[in-house]
Amino acid sequence: MLNKINNHIRNRTLRKVVFNYLKKPFRKFNKRYPLFFQRDVYNKLRYGPKAPLNHERIWVNPADIKQMLVPSEVKRITGKTRDKTSGQIINWDQVEKTRPVRGEFKIRYCIQHWVDGVSWEELGVIDFLKNNSRKHRRKTDQELKDRFKMLDEAFEEIKKEGRLKTMKELNPDNYREYDGILIHIGKDGEPFFGSCGNHRLAMAIILGFEKIPAWIGLVDKDSIKYLDMYREPPESEKNKM
Repeated sequence: MLNKINNHIRNRTLRKVVFNYLKKPFRKFNKRYPLFFQRDVYNKLRYGPKAPLNHERIWVNPADIKQMLVPSEVKRITGKTRDKTSGQIINWDQVEKTRPVRGEFKIRYCIQHWVDGVSWEELGVIDFLKNNSRKHRRKTDQELKDRFKMLDEAFEEIKKEGRLKTMKELNPDNYREYDGILIHIGKDGEPFFGSCGNHRLAMAIILGFEKIPAWIGLVDKDSIKYLDMYREPPESEKNKM
């Protein structure tokens, strides 16, 4: 045993061996949530205790979300897909283009359906998904009709409850707010929709909710100071957490 230690000291590998030994208990967790150590620890060490966490839950007023940052712009800035950038801190000056949330087709067709009463068929949503969604293009028309029937049921349930559930409530095994309504925090703390959770966001806009749970995305380096405001849940949610 001592010979092995001496060999590691001579080869300058002792530090690596000790580090790997201490890391063993976390390997299973880190395999499932690989950005936990990379993002959480790095952010806290570099940017301080108020820095964002990977897949952290924040609370946002839907009425404040005017613009959106599309996935292709996120990929251009970071070189990563949007689900790999949760909690990543950037210089927002890198952002070249955003577009209005109300101009997004999924948001628009939800408003036309649930507010104006236009049917899903009249809106052409099935053809839209088949032509524009890798996730849904192989599904049959009936499967897609069933999906929109499910959305109608979800809308009525959310309307009745008067709130959006957190992702943890919807799935107890979910990690933090992963795969929820994705919100990037831009300059001066302005929220930008990240094009994930379109239907839930549309429901919240239509129903006039004042605060909804959201999945944190990119954060401007000068907007970290605003995160405590976004971390504060509404009074009605505090007894549910």
